[in-house]
Amino acid sequence: MKRPVVLPPRVEKRIGRVNGATFFRSFLLTDRRPSVIDFRDTLVGIEGTNPRDLPDDLLWGVHGTRSIADASIYFSKASIDEGKLLYEIEVWMAFDNLKESTTSVTEQAVRNSGILTSTRLRADYEQEIKSIVLSYLEGRIPKKEFNAVSTLTLQLLLVRYPSAVWRFMRERPYVKAFIHQAMVRVAEKNAVREAVAARLNVITFRPEPKRVVESSVRQDPDIRITM
Repeated sequence: MKRPVVLPPRVEKRIGRVNGATFFRSFLLTDRRPSVIDFRDTLVGIEGTNPRDLPDDLLWGVHGTRSIADASIYFSKASIDEGKLLYEIEVWMAFDNLKESTTSVTEQAVRNSGILTSTRLRADYEQEIKSIVLSYLEGRIPKKEFNAVSTLTLQLLLVRYPSAVWRFMRERPYVKAFIHQAMVRVAEKNAVREAVAARLNVITFRPEPKRVVESSVRQDPDIRITM
């Protein structure tokens, strides 16, 4: 097993965005203050995945300003309800040619940047990826169900079958990160309520610490983060 790598801390004097990097956040509810947080321990739960079959080669966090804001509100409420401490882990990860991943994304743009933003795909590439995802499902689910999900958009397909993202990335080593929507469990089931989930943008990525520009724990900057 690889030894965890301590991620670089936040640059205190920086104002605004980090050039060439994208930002995401993860969350940890715990009974006591940790001195070190392993990013893997902060992975948000995603509906449609089996906790016993989570990948060793991929990680994920909540991505995008609106989704991060919504997730922070949900997890803050959960921490109060459950009487636990909340730690929000912020990470900036760098990618080459990042601007190519923001509009009318093609396969070549993904190869150039390493990041696939599923809501920004050119129409023909989006259809190609949808066909690939459907090929994963054909013969593995009942025909009636397959015919029904075939009418869904790519985004809804990935929400329903999030592990398709994992397979797609494994088959394409040039995809270093995949931004997509998912049903994120923002509160686990307890004695007074059922589990709560919200549809949010997430980024699934390969754990490559060398790509991390900076990281921090919002509630306590002295806590180190490893990956």
